[in-house]
Amino acid sequence: MNMIKNILITGVPKSGKSTLLESVIINYPNKVGFVTKEIRGDYGRVGFEIVTHKNTKSVLSHVNFNTADKVSKYFVDVKNLEGIIPQVSEFSPNDILYLDEIGQMQLLSNDFKELVEKYLNSGNIFIATLSAVYQDDFTNSIRKREDIYIVEISEINRHDKERFVKQLIRKIQKARGYSAQPERFTRIDEQIELRSEHGTRLLANNDGRWTCNCDFFSDCRICSHVIATDELVDKLAKVIWDYHHLNHKIEKADCIFVLGSHDTRVAEYAAGLFLKGCAPYIIFSGGLGNLTKDTFPKPEADIFAEIALKLGVPPEKILIENKSTNTGENVGFTKKLLDEKGLKFDAFILVQKPYMERRTFATFKKVWPEKNFIVTSPSISFEAYPSEEISKDKVINIMVGDLQRIKIYPGRGFQIFQEIPPNVWSAYEKLVELGYTKHLVKD
Repeated sequence: MNMIKNILITGVPKSGKSTLLESVIINYPNKVGFVTKEIRGDYGRVGFEIVTHKNTKSVLSHVNFNTADKVSKYFVDVKNLEGIIPQVSEFSPNDILYLDEIGQMQLLSNDFKELVEKYLNSGNIFIATLSAVYQDDFTNSIRKREDIYIVEISEINRHDKERFVKQLIRKIQKARGYSAQPERFTRIDEQIELRSEHGTRLLANNDGRWTCNCDFFSDCRICSHVIATDELVDKLAKVIWDYHHLNHKIEKADCIFVLGSHDTRVAEYAAGLFLKGCAPYIIFSGGLGNLTKDTFPKPEADIFAEIALKLGVPPEKILIENKSTNTGENVGFTKKLLDEKGLKFDAFILVQKPYMERRTFATFKKVWPEKNFIVTSPSISFEAYPSEEISKDKVINIMVGDLQRIKIYPGRGFQIFQEIPPNVWSAYEKLVELGYTKHLVKD
């Protein structure tokens, strides 16, 4: 999960979304974005115009336009909108970003959608209004993001919500300061102690969600301490995630060797490599492991093979090893399978989960050193990886445990030695201190 720094103000028409946003951003001299204002005629509203942070204006829609796109009685000029977008696409790290609104008219432009995503994915605080009456796949995907906070307003609560949004921005800014100072965070029994500007706060991890004993969290279910803890954990986890990646270049091989797991995206990716002609055979290896024994109806290799078949991989090109329960057995049992079938492959493409690349490399080098191979995985970011099947909390615990194994397994004869940079090991130690110990090997 990215740090919560995107604030979406939503409500029905006439609830005061735009007024609230303008009341908030007026306090910030460093800002980039635009608002959409009504154009009034003699007999009421006749259109809408965009006004940027530099007071540049452009008419978005009008009853008298003659364009192909129409929303209600207003004809929308998408070119006018897209002519403004370059003026609000560049910003500095300290700018507040804002858009009014992410609505039906604006979403006729793909350039506008790209701008919204750029703002959402930036490191900047971003405030936007979002229609409560218009929804599509794009707006629904925004609502599902974990780095947003949705503020629902009405004519009755608008002033209270305005005060809250101003407070929330200050909380986000304060959280950034805390997360940049890991020494503020220590573990006390089953809780995290954060030494804040106003005293010590205690945070608890409940099923991957942090809670805090401060008054603001009690009232609003969010606070600077929770935001900061999430941000710190994500920063540390991202360091380890990046270390686990090897970034090998794909080269043609004799066989694609797919290591089974809970993540069926690995099977889809491996099938794609086969269909691109990267190798003439594909092996699926994996029985039932700790993460799949209670969720998969059959061995991982069998499920992965079924996915490959559905995607068009010919059955005669598929080999299945479905007894292994760990990485060492993946390699050892597959060696035996190939010997039994009289097949000799010298070059492999190993396909694994993103955070298992390095450990797979180290194990394969130890168990089958005479073979040539590269390791690859689906191109998924740390932020996008968690799913309904595996939470971010579990991913971090597994990554921490795998890094410990990379450290200690060479001494036990299971893997080759891999150098661990000091910043990576520091991230490991801090995450262990913060309680991410569920996948550690016990002495």
